[in-house]
Amino acid sequence: NSDLYVWGGTPNTVTVSSARSLTATNSVLRGFRGTATHRVKITNCTVHGFLGVHPVVAYPQPTTFEIKNSTVLGFLRVLGQLNYQPTARYCLAGLCQFPVCEEFVFLPLNSLSEYFVDPLPGGGNPLFNGDGDYRLVPGSPAINSGSNALVTSEFDLDGNPRIIGSVVDRGAYEFTGTCTGDVNGDGFVNLADLNLVLGNFGTESFLGDANGDGVVDMTDLSIVLAAFGQKCAE
Repeated sequence: NSDLYVWGGTPNTVTVSSARSLTATNSVLRGFRGTATHRVKITNCTVHGFLGVHPVVAYPQPTTFEIKNSTVLGFLRVLGQLNYQPTARYCLAGLCQFPVCEEFVFLPLNSLSEYFVDPLPGGGNPLFNGDGDYRLVPGSPAINSGSNALVTSEFDLDGNPRIIGSVVDRGAYEFTGTCTGDVNGDGFVNLADLNLVLGNFGTESFLGDANGDGVVDMTDLSIVLAAFGQKCAE
């Protein structure tokens, strides 16, 4: 009785119980109208579509709705009055209207191809098309911007290590094409990386944060300078 549809490879973990609960890790989900399940926990998933939470008259209201370290190619919304607080932590989405949106990063839905390999094969509505390739491309803000403390598994949906580098990525897939000092993920350590560090120097940002500690400082600058001129392994 949930409006979440699930598909993906072997490493994913999805449980939908008779008690109207859903737990998903390292999975790709398609959510159209929202979800009426009672307990929902989504970690390191990619959700393509509108993901709303709404009360259901015929059933008790959910006791838990948590989405963490995930990317949502659509919206996170609350529909109606709830007696609990849905939470989104370290998510990338087109909109977050949950009561708790911790470390939220905006995802422009009109430029999804700049963040994912092939999110809309053959075109289509970004909220309802669901057979894309959601692996991350260089420079995606989902790269190295999650929370390691929220990770619950060893591998991503492709079977790669769930954390490559120092910080986990948001979504079902870990980006594998970057290297130390390549803070923009383009495969090279060059002026673009140096400018990204200098442009965010002294701030709490994942942009230019080479060591993933949440602060852009001399340590990050030193990492980029030490690797300057290198090309990442293909």
